[in-house]
Amino acid sequence: MANYFNTLNLRQQLAQLGKCRFMARDEFADGASYLQGKKVVIVGCGRAGPEPGSEHA
Repeated sequence: MANYFNTLNLRQQLAQLGKCRFMARDEFADGASYLQGKKVVIVGCGRAGPEPGSEHA
């Protein structure tokens, strides 16, 4: 399966990132059914473990 986000050109990627928002807790009242059929991009910001920011796993 191809990564949808990586198939976009830079302008499209930036436009998509500009639409990002956090979902409210109540949007998950019925599980993740709200996301069914949608294209979702999860942007990570690194490892959040004992040593956040460390590149060692």
